[in-house]
Amino acid sequence: MFNKKEYVPALVLALVLSAVSCVSAPQREKAQFSPWHYTFAILFDADQPEDGPRLEILLSLLRMNYPAEQAEYFNEILYRGSDFNGYRDWLLSEHREDYRDSLSAMTDFDRGIMASNHWKYAETVNIIIAEENGIVVEREFYNYSGGARGFSTKRYYVLDMEERQLIKVDDLFLDFQGETTRNAIYEELRNYSGLGADQPLSSGIYKSDHPELSFNFFIAEEGFGMHWDPDEIAPHSEGGIDIIVPWRKVRSLLLQSGMQLLTKFGIYLFI
Repeated sequence: MFNKKEYVPALVLALVLSAVSCVSAPQREKAQFSPWHYTFAILFDADQPEDGPRLEILLSLLRMNYPAEQAEYFNEILYRGSDFNGYRDWLLSEHREDYRDSLSAMTDFDRGIMASNHWKYAETVNIIIAEENGIVVEREFYNYSGGARGFSTKRYYVLDMEERQLIKVDDLFLDFQGETTRNAIYEELRNYSGLGADQPLSSGIYKSDHPELSFNFFIAEEGFGMHWDPDEIAPHSEGGIDIIVPWRKVRSLLLQSGMQLLTKFGIYLFI
C-alpha cells in the first residue's frame, strides 16, 4: 500500500541529493581568445617611403588564452608550432625576403610600375564554432604580387579539443568519395548555381559535371560545409565557393562515431 509518510521524506531526500549533485558538478569556462591586429609596410627603398614600391601586410589573428592545455594546442596548430610572436616574426621575414628578392630582379621601369601598384598580403582568423570540446576555425588569406588580380584562399580547421586532433572527413563519413555522398553534395552545388535537378553541373558555373570533392570542410549548425578556392571547380571570376549540405541529407551517410564527434560541436543527430 502507498505510504504517504514514507514517500514524502524520500522525495525530499532525492531532491536534496539532486541539488547537491548539480551544485558540485564542475563547470569548465568557455574558451577565451584575444584578437591581435597588425599592419606593416615593408619598403623596397627606405629613401623613398612615400613614392617607392612597398609591401603591405595586414594581420587579424586570434590567440587562444584559456583553458591552458587547449590553448597550447590551438596556437600550435594555427601558428606553425611556434609562439604567437614567433609566427608573426616568421611571416614578416618570409614575405620581406620574397618581396625584396623579386623586386631586385626587376628593371627600374617595372619597379616604377610597382610603385603605384603595391603588393599586399592579408590574413584573417575567425571562430565559427567554439564549444567546450570542439572548435571550428575559418582562416582567410589574400595575396597580391602584381598582375591583374590578387588571389584569395580559405582554410578551415575542425578541431577536437578533447583529443587535441584535427578531424578529417573520413572521421565523419562512411564513404565520403562514394556515389551517394557525391550526389548529395552535387545537389547542393546545383542549388548554389541555380540549376535544376536534371541539369548537368557544367551547364552552370562549374568546369565539370563531376567536380572533385573538397576536403576543406567545416561544421555548421545547419549542416556539413565545404569550400573550394577560386579556379578549383569554377572560373576565378566566380570567387570562392562555400556550400552547406543540411544534416538531414547526410545523416544516413555518417558513421556512428562521426555523429558522436559532432556532439562536441553542439550538434546532436541521434535524436
